[in-house]
Amino acid sequence: MKFIINFASIGLAKVMANVVLIGATGFVGPAVLNELISRGHKVTAVVRNATKLPNFSPAGEFDERGERTGKFRLGKDDLIIDPVTNSSHISVQDYAVAMVDELEKPAHHKERFTIGY
Repeated sequence: MKFIINFASIGLAKVMANVVLIGATGFVGPAVLNELISRGHKVTAVVRNATKLPNFSPAGEFDERGERTGKFRLGKDDLIIDPVTNSSHISVQDYAVAMVDELEKPAHHKERFTIGY
């Protein structure tokens, strides 16, 4: 026995969704946003004001297993080199600390900065 349901006959021909669209003003975002809206979806667009954001550049290498030390240096445009190891590196945990520090107390308005040991 087969059951064939005609969704159009019961008002479910078009399933609507609540969508959070991240990057709605980016390269592809506007086209995706318009397509979602044209199909009747409820869209919450998440955008950023790029003119207010700093450009946070990581060190040359991420140490995924490194510890959170809270001891690192911040710089501007130049890669930060650890004088002991002669390399540019940072743990993922310390990168996260610096990123959240910048979000809570912005110190690099519209400028690039970098991190390293």
